[in-house]
Amino acid sequence: MNMDRLVCMGLMANALLCASAALARDSLFVLGASTVSELDASTGAVLRKFPVPNDAIDLVGSSSGAFLYVVHFGNPPAAGQLSVIDLDREVVEMIRTPANPVRLAFDRGGRFGYLISVNPDGISRFDAAERLLLPIGTLLGHGRDLLVGESVAHIVQPTGLLAFDLYAQMVIAAVGGGANNASMFVDQAQQVAYVADIGPTTDGVVLPGALHIFSLNPLFRSSTIPVGLTPTDVVYSSWSGEVFVANRDSNSISVIDPVLKAVVGSYEINMPGGLAISRDGRSLYASSSSDATVHFIDLESDTVREVPCDPQPSIVSILSKRTGVSCPGDCDGNGEVQVHEIVALSSIASGTGDLSSCRDGDRDDNGHISIDELISSVTSAYRGCALSF
Repeated sequence: MNMDRLVCMGLMANALLCASAALARDSLFVLGASTVSELDASTGAVLRKFPVPNDAIDLVGSSSGAFLYVVHFGNPPAAGQLSVIDLDREVVEMIRTPANPVRLAFDRGGRFGYLISVNPDGISRFDAAERLLLPIGTLLGHGRDLLVGESVAHIVQPTGLLAFDLYAQMVIAAVGGGANNASMFVDQAQQVAYVADIGPTTDGVVLPGALHIFSLNPLFRSSTIPVGLTPTDVVYSSWSGEVFVANRDSNSISVIDPVLKAVVGSYEINMPGGLAISRDGRSLYASSSSDATVHFIDLESDTVREVPCDPQPSIVSILSKRTGVSCPGDCDGNGEVQVHEIVALSSIASGTGDLSSCRDGDRDDNGHISIDELISSVTSAYRGCALSF
């Protein structure tokens, strides 16, 4: 198995912090050898499972919590695939992609996703509403991970980080840093990227890896922090202000203070692979491929709980699903729709507002607020929120 696929299969998970509706239930989705399992993010109870081909290497949720996207690497030189799972109707649709896709990430509006592939090295735009995929650019070297901002996608490559302008459809900046970079987490508010670097291998000996910290504007590497062997994934908790790095071959998760730029603690986890963080930043989830478990880590109480799952779990993602209360237009999640929320939705519908201010109004997850969705929101304001299960 080549290094790019190894990195993507077990080392490239990123937390998905998605918009929530009133009383939304957080679900943890775990990618196993041939299934995607949905677990209750609080109790660990298995809620349901979806069969997927065994070449799945990435798992991404929509901002509304209505859809799940699974990236399938494929066998060279065959084209890859993208599974689109409608979580409400439990219907799976397969879409062909360029050969060997490795990572999918969505923009803030939630309609357009961006897919990087390695055969050839390139980036494509995915229209989630129309289910269309269009190549938009080439990359000089393999992309291993990406996160999408307002107009720029930052893409991790084995030995550096580059910025790709989504409008001009071209690379606008690049910086070196790293020996074998695998995964990334971007703090958009601070304009900082945390990149996990597996590090070099000398004569078959795995050397310690590192966490690189990059400033995004302007683009440069500001510092490097040594971590354990084979760091596979990285996430950030807004609650604790700490960065967590999964060290697969050290059987540990490093806890890093980004201000001190130092390792300040660790958790002993057997062969951790993918990491995810809860929406409130208080819970950390880590897959363990060696013993078919997901570890639930309560950062507030500093306790660890093991939850059994399917064999070879690699990628874990948090997704907020609309359950308990159906309340179209409840932007702030307080269980009712108020006048200022209707005004915000009207602005979005007319094209003058930003969808990120009220994703819950976009009930069909197509990146727009339609007249029907606006009417549903007004109905919620007039009649109140209806129970739905």
